[in-house]
Amino acid sequence: MRRLKLPAASGGESSICKDKDIWIRSLTPRQTAGNALAGRFIITAALISLFICMPAGIRAAGTGDFPEIRLSDRILILKHAPWAETMTVIDAGPGLIVVDTWGSPSAALKAGSRIDSIFHKSVKWVINTHHHWDHTFGNQAFPGADFIGHKNCKLDMEADYQDPEIRKTQLEAGVKLAEQASTRRYMTAVLEESSGKDFRLCPTNRFCSDRDTLRAGELSLLFYHTPGIHTRSNITVFIPELGLLFARREFAGSGPFALESGADPEMIARVLKDILASGTHILYLIPGHGDPVANPGLKEAIRYLEGL
Repeated sequence: MRRLKLPAASGGESSICKDKDIWIRSLTPRQTAGNALAGRFIITAALISLFICMPAGIRAAGTGDFPEIRLSDRILILKHAPWAETMTVIDAGPGLIVVDTWGSPSAALKAGSRIDSIFHKSVKWVINTHHHWDHTFGNQAFPGADFIGHKNCKLDMEADYQDPEIRKTQLEAGVKLAEQASTRRYMTAVLEESSGKDFRLCPTNRFCSDRDTLRAGELSLLFYHTPGIHTRSNITVFIPELGLLFARREFAGSGPFALESGADPEMIARVLKDILASGTHILYLIPGHGDPVANPGLKEAIRYLEGL
């Protein structure tokens, strides 16, 4: 089993809640700081537990269909070529969380079988970090889950992909722009899949507003709306008990950022400051594509954003 050459980590509106998952609506900065202080001992204990079970380096393996990265016994990242799309699986106790689901429904279905064989639990929560097809078309592989994202994720999924002709036009445009043959083959295959009778678009059906928290099993998920970093539906998700941050890779660096229409650099900087204010060490930043980033500081990104 090879090891990835990455450093190991060091010390709005929603549907009716089901089972034990509870929405905690829109915390203020003061409430967030108070809750962080009150829960710091619990989070510290959880991180110590994570350190104990974490290997000396990130373990990499694979089934032949897609590589796997194990960050711990309860955190698995599956990657799909050619864009190294990430699908992250988190054991939340009574069920599993999946963050992003790739662009190929058939590949996501294979991933679902692999997930079943490892965890022997059902996927209860699927989080879409934004609406693009390479993060959402695999949703249909998890029919029993709630699909969680910003309300713009649902709106833009339906606008871009609900109508078969519009969906075809969107994907065909991507094929024409693709520079690498492997990318053209992949997008052509997705185009064929999404034109078939078995394809089902599964938009988000539970919506997070900025600074919302979802209690999913044993874990707390903090949602931040960060529009203008790639799409208007982008969300950043922080899981303090595990020290995990799901965000754009740019947040781990010092810039430049590819800011688009609707982006508010000051607001994005405040989001990163809020996460740092929790006092929780961030073990890994997990982007939508590529490998996780160990020990992301965020401070350089904040300085860059505040300087714009």
